Amino acid sequence: MALESEGSESTIRRQITNLMSRITLFSYTDIERATNGLSESSGTVWRWRFGKFYKGYLGNNEVEIKMLDAKLPQDVEEFVQELNVLTDLRHPNLAELVGACIEHRAVVYKFPDRNLEQCLNKSPWLLTWQIRTRIIYQICSALIFLYSNKPNPILHGHLTLDYILLDAEFNCTVLIPEGTSTSNPNPKGKFTEYIETGSRKLGDDVYSFGVMIVRLVTGSSDARTEREARGAYTGEWSMGNVDHTAGNWPFELAKELACFGSRCYISSKSSSCTVEEILKDFWNILDVINNLTNNELLQYSAIEDSDETRKQRYRQSSESQGSGSSIRKHTFNEMSSIAWFSYTDIERATNVLSESSNMGLWRYGSLYKGYLDNSRVCIKMLDPKVMQGMDEFLEEVKVLNELTHPNLVEYVGACLEPRAVVFKYPNSNLEHCLDKSPRLLHGRYAHALFPDMFGSRLSILQKAAPYYPWKSQT
Repeated sequence: MALESEGSESTIRRQITNLMSRITLFSYTDIERATNGLSESSGTVWRWRFGKFYKGYLGNNEVEIKMLDAKLPQDVEEFVQELNVLTDLRHPNLAELVGACIEHRAVVYKFPDRNLEQCLNKSPWLLTWQIRTRIIYQICSALIFLYSNKPNPILHGHLTLDYILLDAEFNCTVLIPEGTSTSNPNPKGKFTEYIETGSRKLGDDVYSFGVMIVRLVTGSSDARTEREARGAYTGEWSMGNVDHTAGNWPFELAKELACFGSRCYISSKSSSCTVEEILKDFWNILDVINNLTNNELLQYSAIEDSDETRKQRYRQSSESQGSGSSIRKHTFNEMSSIAWFSYTDIERATNVLSESSNMGLWRYGSLYKGYLDNSRVCIKMLDPKVMQGMDEFLEEVKVLNELTHPNLVEYVGACLEPRAVVFKYPNSNLEHCLDKSPRLLHGRYAHALFPDMFGSRLSILQKAAPYYPWKSQT
């Protein structure tokens, strides 16, 4: 027992050390100071199933602090494991973790301007149909990311309107609840048992997303959303069903979204509902949104009606495009043929983008070397400052995936956030050899660097040269 205890403590220390290099760990004193002693007057944002949300200030930053109820029997080891999972989840439409307090099981996020429930209940007219559709798109994108996690999909488990956070420009991020981990094979304690086995099912997420979609389209309360959606599914749909406070909905778009929401209801109740089927449906609805809005919706911000106050409120948004506003024109089949790596994979391959893995700069970012699936790879990281749209990036990845030639560097896969392309690692490059070891490009030395070449400089020129149509005539 003593050995097991020592091993467990060693594991916890190692995990905490790993966390310290990625997020800020706050003391309980920091949390108390930030929230004025956790007083109700400091502004409890709202209560959740397992504790309370507080708002406060850490440094000069306004933050949201999620406190876990002290009565819940979750031990430190579980909490640290979950924090490691949360820090691995990086996506433009997932709430970014700022830090945590391990001592009192608190998680710290950047404070949002508002959440979706507050907007729909108090000021629904601020959410135009364009913004609502963009929110649906961004939530769907975040869920695709979670469900595509390997080796096990990550289920949200509490997909409600108050977990959808909105910034000043009404771009959304999804707040991830604790207990999201699928990596702990031996959950301990009632809290984790409830999260891991009690009610966490794929169908719950899908059903909740369907409710959310129909609520955004129709404005109906939760009690009426399913009836409203089934009307779209059975063809009994009219513009009288939409929430007109959102403006003039395009008929086909509103109908397609409500129909998709209804399909979410139906598929969530099916015992044969699989992650693969859900992912395919989610990718398809992104295509539908894209096609029905002429690929312009997710760049939208300007308001079409005559309300000058609303126009001014969104003018700044019309001049910029958020990181979560990428447009996927590509079909599910095109995307599924590409090997996608997560940011965690990239960090693991490069020892968290360490200096020892850095190979230098290229025109638009940095080059790293590392190992993915026991293979040595070269990773081209795109500088975040480079203004390349997601469509352009996906199109380039698609082209690279289709290019096969014995004298082109072998493409391995890509990472969406941050944008990176992975290639097979080369032994060297021609400039390096000519500058430092020109003799290696002759005779018996050459095939050590270029095993498929004849061993001469002429061979390199022949293989690098384009294939001209008159070549066969010479």
